Amino acid sequence: MSHTMQPKKKRRSKALLPIMGLALAILLGVVAYMLAPLALKGVGSINEEWRARVYQTDNPLTPQDEAQEFQPNFDYLVAGVLWVFLLGFAMMLVAAATGPMPEKETLKMIGPSPADKKAYAKQLKKDLRAAKKRAKQRK
Repeated sequence: MSHTMQPKKKRRSKALLPIMGLALAILLGVVAYMLAPLALKGVGSINEEWRARVYQTDNPLTPQDEAQEFQPNFDYLVAGVLWVFLLGFAMMLVAAATGPMPEKETLKMIGPSPADKKAYAKQLKKDLRAAKKRAKQRK
């Protein structure tokens, strides 16, 4: 008696995914922090009132383009907004690259929990209709 054994599918280890996600979030935080001064320069170039709010005012005699820094709270705020935007974009790319989860099909086959009485009764009625339909087709 011979039966063919199907080779077991190698399951990919998912133990490092949280660590890679954390590393990606930290990396995007560093990138956002480095891009924040450029974004603040862009905001300052749009409107003179915004420029006055964004830059620190150390000495009024100093020319504006010499040794002026951004106010730290604006720098951190813009870095935080950029980080959230970059993280959202990265999550969207990762979700598009991974595709749908194959486990969802299995979860759909399981059906609702017996604790959810309405959903369970609805599933039972649906199964009963499907069984009657199959019985009619057999006759």
